Amino acid sequence: MQTVLLFLITGLFAGFMLRRLPRLLHRADQAASLAVYLLLFFLGLAAGLQPEILSAIGPTGFYALILSLAATAGSILLVWPLYPLLFKTQKKSPDQKIR
Repeated sequence: MQTVLLFLITGLFAGFMLRRLPRLLHRADQAASLAVYLLLFFLGLAAGLQPEILSAIGPTGFYALILSLAATAGSILLVWPLYPLLFKTQKKSPDQKIR
C-alpha cells in the first residue's frame, strides 16, 4: 500500500511540475490509456486461466446484469421527480415576439 501511495504522490508532484508542457501531458494521457488497456487485458487473462471463475461466469454475469439494471432503474426513479425542479424551462408568453 505504501508503494502505491508513493507512486501516486510522485505522479501528482510530477504532473504539477510538468503541467505547462501540453505535448508531454498528451503523451502521458496516451500512456495512461495504454496502461489501462494492458491492465484490463492481463486481468482478463488471469481470469481466463482460472477454471473456477470460468465455471461461475454465467450466474455471476446474470447477477451483475440484474444489479446494474436495478441500479439504473433506481437512479431514474429517484431523479425523475427532481428533473423539473432542476431543469425547469420558462415558457414564452404568447405576446413575446420570436426573433
